[in-house]
Amino acid sequence: DAATGKQLWQAPVDGLAAGLAVANGRLVVSTDKGRLHVFGRGAAGLAAAIAKDARVARGYALVLGKDAAALAYELAQRTEWFIYADESDERQAAMARAGAETLARKRKAVWQLCFRTRD
Repeated sequence: DAATGKQLWQAPVDGLAAGLAVANGRLVVSTDKGRLHVFGRGAAGLAAAIAKDARVARGYALVLGKDAAALAYELAQRTEWFIYADESDERQAAMARAGAETLARKRKAVWQLCFRTRD
């Protein structure tokens, strides 16, 4: 809080925060380990922003990190991209895979959503 100096929120990042940027209602933090963390929107909001900024109907996406399945699923709803998601949570991957199959039947679109779970 700017008026009181009280901390209102915090979140962990991989490494030391090295750079900050605010855009489209999101906070982007870069770290000394070369990671980017985006805060401020859930998977649906982030997917909408990515799809809009990409300006391509067809293409490829590699989704990595925490909640990769959720972001991949949301991207699949908005694009016709071939999406590869590296999801470590088998349950999340299974839920997103089932949702993706339903989307494919409804849209009759040609795209694939692949998941690889880590051992």
